[in-house]
Amino acid sequence: MKNTSYLSIILFFCLGFFQNCTTPEQKTPQNSPFYVDDASHLYFKNMRAFYYDQKPSPQANTDLFQFQKIKTNPKTPSIIPVIVDRWINDEAYLFLETNDFEEGFSQPLQFRWISEKDTLSLKMNSRLPTDQFTFAQEVEKLLAANHDLWVETAKGDWRPIFKAPKEKIYFQITLKDYYRLIQWSSK
Repeated sequence: MKNTSYLSIILFFCLGFFQNCTTPEQKTPQNSPFYVDDASHLYFKNMRAFYYDQKPSPQANTDLFQFQKIKTNPKTPSIIPVIVDRWINDEAYLFLETNDFEEGFSQPLQFRWISEKDTLSLKMNSRLPTDQFTFAQEVEKLLAANHDLWVETAKGDWRPIFKAPKEKIYFQITLKDYYRLIQWSSK
């Protein structure tokens, strides 16, 4: 009788303990295009983060990484890729920020380039992570093909962008680091 009362008291406390436990925040599924596994995250934080300015955002459980060598001038338009490490969900995003260009940028952001036959354009339709990632990939392809890119200003004029070779290289380095972080080549 004594043993059963002890057992019931222990069972009562165990049930009470587990009842107060909260479920952890939902993790990102591994098939998500933004998923970051532990090995990739450790590699980025230990080997590549040194080359980036890191801005923690504790309230959003994220860290923002911008390539250190990117310097902007308000007289020329620039697009700055920023790696957003949302470590609480094992995710990383690539956001494209504009500099403080004095003429401003059109909304939505729009590029154009001249091919051998025609003038073509590329528009970022929304600020969703998937759209920004797709837009960055297209810009990277255009830079790799050595196209001269122009960006539309808030006034509707067009200004050259990525004129300096280093600007192109820093954009491509950031994308390469992001691809490795989310293991894009294996998806």
